[in-house]
Formats: sequence, C-alpha cells, structure tokens
Amino acid sequence: MNEASKRHFLTDMIEYAVCFAIVFIIAFSDILYSLDSTLKDKLYQTPRGINNMIKIIAIDDKTLEEIGPFGTWDRSVYAQLIEKLGDMPAVIAMDIMFFGSMGEEGDEALRLACEKNGNVVAGSYINYTAYMR
Repeated sequence: MNEASKRHFLTDMIEYAVCFAIVFIIAFSDILYSLDSTLKDKLYQTPRGINNMIKIIAIDDKTLEEIGPFGTWDRSVYAQLIEKLGDMPAVIAMDIMFFGSMGEEGDEALRLACEKNGNVVAGSYINYTAYMR
C-alpha cells in the first residue's frame, strides 16, 4: 500500500467511526423520541369520529376540593350520581375499583342505586392463582 492509499483508508475509517458514534448516540439517548412517536402516531393511528352518545364524567379539581381526596369518598356520592343520571344513559360504566366498606349507609345507598337502575357496570380485579393440592 502506498502512502496515498493508506491516508485514504485511514480517512475512511475515521469517517465510519464518526458515523457509527453519531448513530450510536442518537439510538441510545432517545434524542429523536418525540419525532419517532409523532411519526408512529401518523402512520399507525386512523382518525375516527367522536361518538356523541358517549359522555365521560370526570373527577376534577373542584370536585376534589368540595368532597375531599378521591379514596376517602363515601359511596353515597356515587349513588347520588347514579340517581341523577337515572334511566337516561343505556349504560353507566364506572372505572372505579370498590374495595372493602366505606360506611354501611353509603355502601347500601350505592348497592340500591345500582340495583334500581340496572344499567351500572363497574371494573373489578380478579386475581387468578393456580395452586397444587
């Protein structure tokens, strides 16, 4: 190898090493994460219309100020909401987990409101465990 080809080879190797370092830094530092997420959203998500028949009742800051921290609410709060909605919605879906008792009166009020309306569904957690006898 003559001096010019050695210099050309060395220059190529330095260029390859710099390119590798740049790609490595970009790939492992998530510099382009937001761009990647945006492109994935554009490619894979199909825009759909909003169903105006679905209404979401959210818990906002004003409610938290009035009633208190979320996990401490008496179940009569939910019963009152179900009674206010009445027969209007076809289904009332509650994305709330109810564990234990929060007070007999409130628990009973919620049970009666759900029973009366007959259109209330709630999420639940079931822990399936396998055991050997």
